[in-house]
Amino acid sequence: MTWKELQEFVYSCDGHATIVIPIGCLEEHGPHLPLTTDGLLAMDFAAAAVQDSSLQAIAGPVVDFGVSVLTQGFPGTVKVRFDTLRALMENLMDSCVAWGFKTMILWTWHGGRSHEMCLREASINVLGKHDGIDIFILPGVKLFEDETFKQKIATIIETAGEHADELETSLMMYLHPDLVHEDKLVVEYPAIPKYKVIPAGAPYMTNGIIGDATRATAEKGKALFEMILEEMIANVKKIVTE
Repeated sequence: MTWKELQEFVYSCDGHATIVIPIGCLEEHGPHLPLTTDGLLAMDFAAAAVQDSSLQAIAGPVVDFGVSVLTQGFPGTVKVRFDTLRALMENLMDSCVAWGFKTMILWTWHGGRSHEMCLREASINVLGKHDGIDIFILPGVKLFEDETFKQKIATIIETAGEHADELETSLMMYLHPDLVHEDKLVVEYPAIPKYKVIPAGAPYMTNGIIGDATRATAEKGKALFEMILEEMIANVKKIVTE
């Protein structure tokens, strides 16, 4: 969009403009996926979701940085401090308010407790400065915690995982096949201490994945994309109509 097109979009929504901000994390994704995997997938879903004109929403700029602990220790993983990301998100959301947006949806494909807490604190700070706005955090990876949806996903993928696994690799094979090194797919289930506080995952991960990427296919990726997108849109519609 040009600034004029952005302005016209906000005006056309009669005070109900919504922006979906896709958030990723520039970090290692095994030997087979690019460092930008989270950001690419976050934008793919956000851009597809706002095609539904009933949402009166646009996809915002992708934030390709996140608070990451588990992927530290691998080349390519950017170490972003909690306060840095919080400040960046506050600046971005303050700008969205200035542009005229009343609802902001933080759609994050990157997970982790520290990352989500950072987004929440930034949101609370923004809400304290502006009246009449709503902020929602919609974690893409958290959608899988819903038992009903989890069962649907299980009809497509064969293995459980958490990072650069069968699910994420299948999505990338479907959406960005030219960026996937299919000759380097690996299986890795690292023994990460359950309660120990660790500053990096490198001592416990060799390849930088958690799951079985060898089971991934583009066909699974297409089915997963359509299923996750449908769930995302349903959640966004519920948000904007509340």
